[in-house]
Parts: sequence; C-alpha cells; structure tokens
Amino acid sequence: MQSVNLSHRPRPSLFGHDRCMLPTRPGAGAAVCVSVRATTAAAGAHATTVPLAGRHDLALYASMMLGAPNLAVSPNDPPFSAVMNGLLDAAVVVDPAGHLLQVNQRFRELAGVAGAPLDDTSLNTLLRGPFQSRHAHAIARHFAAGHTAPLTLAGIVGRRGRRGVRCRLTVSPIAHPIVAFLVVFRAAAPLPKPQRRRLRLEPARIDSLTGLASRAQFVDDMARAVERAHLLEQRLVLLIVGLDRFREVNEGHGHDRGDAVLIAIARRFTTAVRSEDHLCRWGGDEFACLLVIDGPDQAPVAVAERLLAAVALPVDFDDRAIAVGASIGFARLPEDALTASELVAAADRALDDAKAKGGMQWQAFTPAMTARARERSAIRDELSRALHGDELQLFYQPLVDARTLMPIGVEALIRWVHPRRGILAPSAFLTLLTSSPSRARQLLEIQIARARAELAFLEAVGGELAINFDARLVGDDAARAILEPLRMAMRERGMWLMVELTESAFNEQPTRLRRFIDGVREDGVRLAIDDFGGGQASLLRLREITFDVLKVDRALIRDLEQSPRDRTISALAAKVAGELSGRSVAEGLETAAQIAWAQRLGYHALQGFRIARPMPAAELANWLRVWRADGRPTLQTEIRTLSLPAASRAP
Repeated sequence: MQSVNLSHRPRPSLFGHDRCMLPTRPGAGAAVCVSVRATTAAAGAHATTVPLAGRHDLALYASMMLGAPNLAVSPNDPPFSAVMNGLLDAAVVVDPAGHLLQVNQRFRELAGVAGAPLDDTSLNTLLRGPFQSRHAHAIARHFAAGHTAPLTLAGIVGRRGRRGVRCRLTVSPIAHPIVAFLVVFRAAAPLPKPQRRRLRLEPARIDSLTGLASRAQFVDDMARAVERAHLLEQRLVLLIVGLDRFREVNEGHGHDRGDAVLIAIARRFTTAVRSEDHLCRWGGDEFACLLVIDGPDQAPVAVAERLLAAVALPVDFDDRAIAVGASIGFARLPEDALTASELVAAADRALDDAKAKGGMQWQAFTPAMTARARERSAIRDELSRALHGDELQLFYQPLVDARTLMPIGVEALIRWVHPRRGILAPSAFLTLLTSSPSRARQLLEIQIARARAELAFLEAVGGELAINFDARLVGDDAARAILEPLRMAMRERGMWLMVELTESAFNEQPTRLRRFIDGVREDGVRLAIDDFGGGQASLLRLREITFDVLKVDRALIRDLEQSPRDRTISALAAKVAGELSGRSVAEGLETAAQIAWAQRLGYHALQGFRIARPMPAAELANWLRVWRADGRPTLQTEIRTLSLPAASRAP
C-alpha cells in the first residue's frame, strides 16, 4: 500500500497555489511526498500519513487539494474523509449545483452544525454569498472556460437567522470535466454589528458579463504573483488593453450591442493569450493580462500583437458588423516597477501613451511616460481653474479666397493662455477638457461667449466665423441652443456663423447626425466638414447629409510639391467637395508652392500658416492692413515665379 506524507513543505507558484509533485512510477510501498500549503492537525515535527490504495488515489488527493486539471476522479472515494478531517481549515466538497458531498469537522464547528445530519443539504443554506443561484453559474462558467487558478471569494457561514462567521473562501475545481468543487474556508475578523447589517457580498470575483476573472480577483492574484516573482526571481509583464471608440458603440448602437461586443472580444482574448497567462476584465472597456516571462523580451510583444489582431476583426451581427480598435500598454517587473500598484500605474501610463498616439497599437512603458503623466495630471488640475477664469481664449485664423487671396472669414481656435506655461495649443489639453459631454458643452459656452464679446474686432475681416463643434454634442439640443445668441448677433452685423464637425461625427447614428445637421441649417447656421480625407468619412456617408463647406485634411495637402499621387488624390477631393457643397478649403498651407498647387487643383478657399497664423481678435485689423499692403502682393509674386510641373486640373 502506498501512502502520502502530508508534511508542510510549501512550494511557491505563480498565483500562490502549491504544486503537486507526482512521481512517474512510485515504488511499491514507497511514501510519496506531496507538498501542500494546507496545514494539517499534525503539522510541524510530526507528519500525518494517509493510506492510499494506489496511484489513482494519489491523483485524487492532488486534484482535491490543488484543483489539478484533466484528472477524472470522484469526490466520494475513501481518502477524502481522512484528508479533509486532517485539515485545520474548514472545508467542504460540493457539486456544481452547490450540494454538499463531503464536509470536515472543522466546517461543522464553523457553521454551528457539529452534530446535525447534512445529507442532501445545499451549501447555500449554510453560506450567504458566492453559491447563491445568481453566482453559482458564473463560478461554473469561469472554470468551464479553462481557468485552473482557484477563485478567492467571500461569504458568511452559518444558518439563516444566526449571526454567522465572515470568511474568505478558496474555490478549486475537482477534475476536468468538473465533477465538484473543493471549498476551503478561513474565518475573517468579525465586523461591528452596524457593518454586519449592511454587508451583502464582497466584490465579485468573476465578471458576470464575460466570464473572465474580475478586477478584484485579478488584483489579489497579481499581488501573490509579485510576491512569488520576488522570491523566485521571476519577471512579470502586465498588459492593460483599452478598446478604442467603444463609447461610440454604446451610444450609436445601444448598450446591448456594446455588451455583445465585449463578450465577443473576451472570447477572442481567451484564445489569443497563452494557457499560463492570467486574463481579466479590468473594468468598463478595459482588459488586463499578467504574464510570467522566462524567455526573450519579445514574449509580451507577441501577446500584444495577438490581442490587437483579435480586436481588429469586426463583430458580426445579423444586420451589420461593428468594428472597434484597441490600445495596449504594458510594463515589466522588476524593470519598470517593484510592487503591484507600481506595475499597474506604469502599464496605465503606457496605455495612455498608446491612445494619445492614435490607438490601435501597443506601447511599452518608458521612464519618460512618468514625466508626461505628471504633466497631464498637473494640467488636468489646472484646467478647473481655467474653466472659471479668463485663461481660455479664442485665437482666429483667417481664410482667403483661392483666386483673389482676399479674406473671406476666420476660424476660431481655442488656446489656453497659461500664466506660467505660456500659450498652449489644443493638443496639450483639449482631450482632457472634452473628456465628457458636460465638459464639451462648457467649452462650447466659453467659445460662444468669447466670440460674442469680440465681434467688433471680427468685423474687420467680415464674412464667416467658424466654431469647432465637438462630435459628442451632436444630437444635444441644449448645445445647439448655445449657438443661437452668437448667430443672432452676427446676423445683425451681416456675418455668418458656421460650425465645423470633424469626421468623428460620422460615427454617430445616421438619424441623429441628420437631425442635428437639419436643425442647425434651419437655424441659419452653416455647416463645414473638417479634416475630410484624414478620418472615417466615406463618400457614401457624405451623400446622406447636406453641408456648405468641405475642408480637406492637411495630410492630402502636405506633399503636393513632391508627390504626383497626392496631387491626383487632392484634386479628386477638391472636385468632390465642389460637386457636393459648392466650396472646398485646403488646410495647412505653409508654402507658396502648396498654395499654387491648391489654386491649380480647383480649391475655392485657402488656410494655413503661409497666409496667417492664429492670432487674438485685437490683432486682426492690423494683419488685414499688412496683408493687403504687403503680404498678398508678395505671395502673388512668389506664385508667379514658381515653375510647377505640368498637371491637369481636377478630373
């Protein structure tokens, strides 16, 4: 007969669950030593020996104690009682429905049922918490998805109507396919009576939507992994994945579709990561993955690339396909951090950097990101003061007629006149300022108020005043009403108000976008589509809406001098704009040659630094005087002296 020695010789592993060393062919009568973390009644100088009939019983014991996968065992085999009653911790074995199969004496004492029969008893009659019906299916789904690491949960042990004992539970699967769960209880410190009344259930350890581990479970596992990494000199990598444009999915297609997208992405991620990696839903539209790196540094890059590839495929529904992107930031321990909280902070900073660079990419943490994160944090704090002071100002950039080079209007551009940092461009703060619709609405109110106060200066140029309108406010009737006082004041002065929408507005629901556009045009406000050709607007979407001006993105203008291909594409954009709206604008013009090409390709209006940089309203009159006297004639002379290659006009 073989025997198992239950000496307390713990062997650390990634998530703090001890490994079982199974010999390939133990000799007859040999004592096979299994290292376990559980403490037995005879732990210490004396070991408890449990007789086992053969190798099957040894596998049974390992499966029971450690949740080892791929073992076909039965919890009703004889060794269970001896092993369970040797534990100092309370423990039970339950089937997937929560019915008790085995109970040790320590659990009876903990639950206050020392002498009571427990045959056919459901665990949830003695436990308030995770094995209630609304949670049991999530636990089963978690392990059915292939997760082998035990779950750490919380609950209160004791019959209904009694005070109960607050415990931490460790739930491990027995066998694969799962035939039962081993649940080990450890009593927690008692709570004061008022807190016991409010206590319901600690944070869920399984995400009920995706079936992945929850953030609470992942944080616990990561803390143990960091401890083990320090002990065993392992390297860890934490990846945090944030979905790009997911908010637009919820707003444009509804939260049910958004949930379905999250479920589909979670399933893809499960197959994209390695079996030894630990994956969770971090929260909202974010996921996290913890890796142990034993090999080359390229391992996290390979995982990140697979996760990006998994997101890149659209999620198909019966009536449409929904596409999202993803940004990934990752950090290493011990290179970038020494604690779990530092690791999370570093990965978060890398994620922010990936999103700031346009998304659909991964970024590894670098020390420079810490400085940038501190800078962003400082700017975020200072923005609150700026919103309630006079630091947010409008600067105005003139537009000129492409044929005559005479001014036809201005575009209002927000600037932060910071008392210490100087004049900050929108790229330094706008994403922080428009992080929510309420903030975006507040910024719009500031712009309208500033423009109304400066109309006397704007009259020097006349024509149109273009105001940038945040796409998040499309469909917001209150935001549309904010435009009305400025429109009325401009009308009295013979000027026109125009709102500029970027191509991101095309992500809105078509009906909501059309309703907004029809509404502002009925109000007498003109509409411009900004940055056309640099984003997601398609010609099919353009035919669905009516607009007055199409501003072609500077990416199609920048290389007009060197690239015949860019000239062909830019000419097509100008022709499309002219056909659909009557006016096209070339943005980002910085040289006389670019202006000459824009004129030749058929653009109606021009804008860029070669004509004028953005300036305060009070400087417009002086710019206009200098432009008429010197700037315009000088530019015309430069254009005449250029020798441009032969090129046809717009097709």
